[in-house]
Amino acid sequence: MTIQEFQKWYSNELVPKADSRDFINVPIRNIQGEYMVLRPASIVAIRVEPVFFGSVERV
Repeated sequence: MTIQEFQKWYSNELVPKADSRDFINVPIRNIQGEYMVLRPASIVAIRVEPVFFGSVERV
């Protein structure tokens, strides 16, 4: 998921339902048939970590 896709999901799905105790789906890419759900009212923090792709090979 790109940062732009996360920002879109966050502002369109999560923020409007911030006080909700109902489950909402969290998009997960590259894992066929798997999904994650959460209750927006129970979220304390979100951590986003970058994944870098490049041509520099590290040893």
